[in-house]
Amino acid sequence: MTRWADRPSDLWRRLALPARPRVAVFRALKLGDLLVAVPAFRSLRAALPTAEITLVGLPWAREFVARFPEYLDHFAEFPGYPGLPEREPQLSRLPGFLGEVRAARFDLAIQLHGSGPIVNPVVLQFRARRTAGFYLPGDICPDPDWFVPWPDTGLELRRLLALTTFLGAPARGESLEFPVRDEDERAAGVALRPHPGPYVCVHPGASIPERRWPAEHFAAVADTLATRGFSVVLTGTAAEAGLTAEVAGRMAAPAIDVAGRTDL
Repeated sequence: MTRWADRPSDLWRRLALPARPRVAVFRALKLGDLLVAVPAFRSLRAALPTAEITLVGLPWAREFVARFPEYLDHFAEFPGYPGLPEREPQLSRLPGFLGEVRAARFDLAIQLHGSGPIVNPVVLQFRARRTAGFYLPGDICPDPDWFVPWPDTGLELRRLLALTTFLGAPARGESLEFPVRDEDERAAGVALRPHPGPYVCVHPGASIPERRWPAEHFAAVADTLATRGFSVVLTGTAAEAGLTAEVAGRMAAPAIDVAGRTDL
């Protein structure tokens, strides 16, 4: 496994970390939210090359961790919590989850989830030696040396990098990554073989309905892409098949609808 050179970073010095520090990163969100966090994960790994980094996330994110072994080492499943919409909270599992993360004796827990009113108290219950993250301006700041105000504007990617930079892990670029395996190539070939490329994927879904752009707007964008020579691929989960079908139905150009036919 490729790692950056083992050299002291500002973050390492601030924490006086052991040789193999244990770090928890809390971001219990969906795929797109984790993809934009990859530059922040990259920064943490560069600053803490020998750390054991655990992503605390939703059940599906176990596969995400497996795809990014250069940045993430372990996964802990978050059972949900009242007020967080990403999954129905399984409160009976919460004590066991907290026992698991406390037993890990993390040197650092990073709240990389969002503005913090709900999740900061959760992450503080991990009882890491040090906890860092965002807080909402005007709300309680758990520790001004380790928490920064949540930026209410700007790209999500840069918001997250603002925290890692503040902690002493400078950005290692803003480029996004997604490792593609041989089996991914084979599966894509099966799904797309009847259709000529090049391809553009259009993903009309969102976990929170209020964040969804209207289907007719996605259809208009997809038709514009089709006029420029692209084959349009509509992506989504099985639960979003109705939405992708609506977008396809509103398009003038044909579309390749693969909702529910891909993993992750």
